[in-house]
Amino acid sequence: MVYPANQWVLQPKEWGVPLNPPDELPSFVDSGLFRTAQLIYREFQTARPDFSKRPTGIVVDRVSHRGKPVFTQNPALLPTEDFVPVEQLEPKVH
Repeated sequence: MVYPANQWVLQPKEWGVPLNPPDELPSFVDSGLFRTAQLIYREFQTARPDFSKRPTGIVVDRVSHRGKPVFTQNPALLPTEDFVPVEQLEPKVH
């Protein structure tokens, strides 16, 4: 699931709209964006095998397809950025 930055608009409480984003946002998976996030995550793992802290996900810019690993639970995103959780990038073992 990819979390786009512009999925919710924060409104004042008096308008009756919650200030927090919903727990489950719709997924707008762009295969190019997802592939970029996978490549960035693999490159991070290869370049920093001794790094003990696992990133929570990868932030990727939709325009430039540049990205970086992030380590905070709720990263602040620019309007053109999307967050891909690391759980989506790791292979699932059954």
